Amino acid sequence: MQVALAGFMGVGKSTVGRLLASELSWTFVDTDEAVEADLGRSIVECFQAGDEAAFREAEAAAVRRALGGGAAVIALGGGALLRDDTRALLLEEALLVHLYVPWTEVRKWISGYVATRPLLHGRSTREIHELYLARLAVYREAHLEVAVPRTSPEEACQQVLGALQADFAPILV
Repeated sequence: MQVALAGFMGVGKSTVGRLLASELSWTFVDTDEAVEADLGRSIVECFQAGDEAAFREAEAAAVRRALGGGAAVIALGGGALLRDDTRALLLEEALLVHLYVPWTEVRKWISGYVATRPLLHGRSTREIHELYLARLAVYREAHLEVAVPRTSPEEACQQVLGALQADFAPILV
């Protein structure tokens, strides 16, 4: 069994994922970290070199590998669900959870992420909002959506864990 965490950039997929994996005594996989290891360079370097296609292919391979293992919490990159094949595989093979943070909250801190998020470079707040809305429609295809606070990763983890136990307890054991 795998639980895959999806959501917009900076909502806490990796941080919450590590905590959730610890709570469940499962393995943790961060697909962004796996891609960087596979490609031997950072995501920012990939995008700066115009290699988004290579990054997305490596990301899809990292997701496939993560789904082939045992019980794991998988933190997905913000754009992982944009590929139809990857999204379909996650919906079929994992419990896909959308970590939802409303735009009113995202807007408060997203400008601090521009340096480390290549898709945000040079974009206005309006353009980032459009990207958020476009991705939100895809994220909402997940099996479960959990509104998570950004104030405390531990609290966000407990929100996710509570939602999983309420709706999917039999498959978590």
